[in-house]
Amino acid sequence: MAVSCRNSSQDTAGNEDVSKFDTLSEIDSSANNLYADKNLKKELDLLIDRIGDIGASPFLTSLLSDDTFAKDRGLMKRPDYLMPLSRANQAVSIGAKYRAAVIYKTDMIVASLYHEPLTDYKQTIARLLVDINNPGFNINLNESHRRSTKAVKNMVNELFNEAYKQRSANLFWEAAATAVIEELFLLSNNIEVIPMFLSDSQVNDIFNRISLIYSGINLSSDNHPELAQTKELIEDILLLKSNSTTQLQKKLLENKERLATVRNSLI
Repeated sequence: MAVSCRNSSQDTAGNEDVSKFDTLSEIDSSANNLYADKNLKKELDLLIDRIGDIGASPFLTSLLSDDTFAKDRGLMKRPDYLMPLSRANQAVSIGAKYRAAVIYKTDMIVASLYHEPLTDYKQTIARLLVDINNPGFNINLNESHRRSTKAVKNMVNELFNEAYKQRSANLFWEAAATAVIEELFLLSNNIEVIPMFLSDSQVNDIFNRISLIYSGINLSSDNHPELAQTKELIEDILLLKSNSTTQLQKKLLENKERLATVRNSLI
């Protein structure tokens, strides 16, 4: 979610979801839970819209669109800090598979900057996606859409609505939380490039996105107690909240090991 968006023309996705939700309400109208409470669904939809409005991560988008800038000028360290592909075998639950897919999709971008072999990445991700079975994960890394806020918003809505339709909203929040943790982890290993890829306002966007994800987890956690660990991890990284590139560099440097521990606990 932090790195790319799917090419989608489903501008009416929100309207389509209303009818899906009404069907769910008829099925389970007796329980006042995440899938029968229309007011709660509206709150979640507002959060999703606000996340989509922030758009894609400018740091990771820059890596996708201009690898020579990062590689030839030596701005990025060689990727010896990426998640070992063998860890994918530890992703047993569907939530862990969501988290693993996000991590490996992101790490593959960095690996590609140095012309590292990508076959194992692609095979590992493909195996995870079979079990995930969410069409929203069939992400198209087309350059013209990656920069489009509207396309990012469509992708975020599609991911959430598909998970919600399957009564698995927790999996959307697992993926979203993983994306922001992975972004901060990569930045913590490349602190010197932060001013080159991010402005102060974009640093604020990072933590606004994290705060919105935290709110979504809070709204969903009563019905999805399995989100408890993810909630704790997001609370950890909210302590890194920064208002400028200089402040972000300082906090990431001071908390590099702590952030690595948070990231390693995702799988």
